[in-house]
Amino acid sequence: MTDARDKSAENQARITYRLGTLCLLALSLAEVLRLPARELFAGPLALPAALSLAVVHSLLLWPIWLFYWHYPRVQSVAARQMHVGAALWMSIACFAPVTAEAGLAAEWKMWALFGAFGISQSVGLYLLSDSAPAWSLRLRRLLRGSLFAGGTVIYFANYELFVGDYQGLHLGLARVSLAMVLLAMVGLQPGWVLRVSPSLRAKAVLSGVVVALAVASGVSGAVGKIRPDFIEQSMLGQTSVLFLSEGSGSGSLDGDDSARTRLRASEAWSLFRASSQMPKLPKRFKLKDYNILLVTIEALRYDQSSLGAPDLDLTPNLARLAGAPGSYNFQSANAPSTGTLQSMASLMTMSYPSAAPLIIWKKNWHGELDSRAQTVAESLGRNGYATFWASHNYRYAFTNSLLGLGQGFDSRLFTTAKSRSKSTDLKVRDDALQLLEKYGTEPKPFFGWVFLASPHFHYVKHYDDMPGKTRLERYRQEVRFADVQLGKLLDAAENSEWGKNTIIIVTGDHGEEFGEHGGKYHRQTVYSEVTHVPLVVQIPGAKGGVINQPTSVLYVFPWLLRRGPKAVRKLATARVSDTIAPVLQVSEGAVVVELLGQKKRLSTLIYPDKKIIYSHQSQRVEFFNVAEDPGEQDDLSRDSSPGLEQTRAHLDAFLELVDVQARFSYDTSITK
Repeated sequence: MTDARDKSAENQARITYRLGTLCLLALSLAEVLRLPARELFAGPLALPAALSLAVVHSLLLWPIWLFYWHYPRVQSVAARQMHVGAALWMSIACFAPVTAEAGLAAEWKMWALFGAFGISQSVGLYLLSDSAPAWSLRLRRLLRGSLFAGGTVIYFANYELFVGDYQGLHLGLARVSLAMVLLAMVGLQPGWVLRVSPSLRAKAVLSGVVVALAVASGVSGAVGKIRPDFIEQSMLGQTSVLFLSEGSGSGSLDGDDSARTRLRASEAWSLFRASSQMPKLPKRFKLKDYNILLVTIEALRYDQSSLGAPDLDLTPNLARLAGAPGSYNFQSANAPSTGTLQSMASLMTMSYPSAAPLIIWKKNWHGELDSRAQTVAESLGRNGYATFWASHNYRYAFTNSLLGLGQGFDSRLFTTAKSRSKSTDLKVRDDALQLLEKYGTEPKPFFGWVFLASPHFHYVKHYDDMPGKTRLERYRQEVRFADVQLGKLLDAAENSEWGKNTIIIVTGDHGEEFGEHGGKYHRQTVYSEVTHVPLVVQIPGAKGGVINQPTSVLYVFPWLLRRGPKAVRKLATARVSDTIAPVLQVSEGAVVVELLGQKKRLSTLIYPDKKIIYSHQSQRVEFFNVAEDPGEQDDLSRDSSPGLEQTRAHLDAFLELVDVQARFSYDTSITK
């Protein structure tokens, strides 16, 4: 009886990890099939290259099945010990990428989770094996069914529900699902698996074939060609970011500025006028004669506003402002970045995100603007302006994780909330009206910033007369709600004395994704759905008009501040001369959008008829003909597309310049 139990335990150990081999190969194949077809069939070695990359990136799990496959004899006690060891190893394989991403020292909860997972696997392996007592038979059946179902659900949910989230999360979930399926297979002994007993020669041949394919693919260049797509588009491939992440950055105000490209003021402003698409201001325009009111609406897409989609009629008040006398409607405006901190820091410092003194934390949408940075609010405040900021503080963002944006504001009124509700923006609106009434009666001009939370996720349903079941439908309700609050501010301006000489700027800090490229929310990509935002600037007495060429929200303050007091004008000239104009020069007038992050950094150059996107970690390039493909769905980077070579040259020149101009840095020790 003992020999029979020993033999059964031996078979279970071997069979489980032979099946594990098949699972690993299946997972690798699934990863390969997610790559673009143009890459897989670009050449005879493209498919082997992708498969060999997938296999190589699965190596963390291979010792599990490799050890069992080669182990000559397994006794009952040894089988249990090996089950325990394999369970602990599997838990390491599942959670090591997550702990590496989260930070080993600080994330004690992750280590506790890893330990608990390993212990639970050890217990599960014991109960699922024939070495366990007879009373566990029913429990075994329940465990097997639950683990198999749970592993399958997690695997598919990983692809469908967590698209665009952290790479470590993807990898961890993929391996957790694999581990659960393997556990469910313990004790299953199909005859065809029992008969599989490959010899050492067969194993050597199989290993040789894999190595030969990898070498051939590498020599032919197939691996190098497919590697960027593999890293960007597969979960296993994305483990590379754990080893390809950027260094500490170069962001220091104490750094050597001698290497920075700085153009003469006249040359810089000439480039700015020619490329920025900012219209000519009236001859007698002097900024000191005007108040400035900046209204930022969270995550507002251009094509979900009445400016980009009149039929939706979601933002009639924004449309009213765009059609008012003196209003400039920029129909192709882009945010400087796709996350709030980086986008707003860029706007307030009049610098591209990479040229701003930003400190990016572990979560790339969190961080801090260096306190020594010179902001628009500080410059205006030192030169005769009263400054105030009325804003949401959703999840304590501006007091905990998006720091430094309030520099230079004399008065700040935050509406703090742990969760989204309609009361947040109602309070922000009331605070803004209170501050406008206060500062609007003072003799000196004011610079006010109003920041509405809607339509940032999680989206709140506001209206019964609108659909609200899907994420997009609730987002549209939020857009309408934000526009109502904007309308109250515009009404106050129209019905007051201070409104007669107030420049009103309305824009979004970034857009929002709804699966156009497989993602959701923002701060993960630089496609048009997260970069293209409304931008309306009303200047009393100006001519106004519609500008349909690509431009950047970044350009607004240099454009206005150039006509400000001497010290303000000096700051604007410095930013244009050493930051904006050099980029316009090397990129031939491109609008630049950047997303900074140690694990994910993207740059894009936008032209009227084309757009190129570059991943700094994987070196992947995407190229789109936006004149014919405004949704950016057809990547032409592997085709002989007209303009690609020239645009790539502009991109290379931009990247070389950014290496010199960069002033941001990473501090991944801060995990909040």
